[in-house]
Amino acid sequence: MKKAFKIGIISAFCICFILFFIGLILNCFDIKSALEVAKNGLLFISAILMFILSGMIIIKGKNPENKLKLSKLHFGVIIFIILFFAVIIDYILFYI
Repeated sequence: MKKAFKIGIISAFCICFILFFIGLILNCFDIKSALEVAKNGLLFISAILMFILSGMIIIKGKNPENKLKLSKLHFGVIIFIILFFAVIIDYILFYI
């Protein structure tokens, strides 16, 4: 669980930084627009990951093991952390 938490924080921060930097360049260095791009990108990525997770849950394997259940849990934790980063950015945008 700790490993999934670390992976989630690192991946969410990297995605957020890359999208913020791209938004900053494309919107003539407007910070509010760049934060909006980062928030929308994080929400879009988390939606895609939720579809992948639901596909993992629906698929019935030949031999369901605890490893598959554990990977679903880790994947869910990563999605939650990415959504949490989007919520933090939205909170920042509310007060700007």
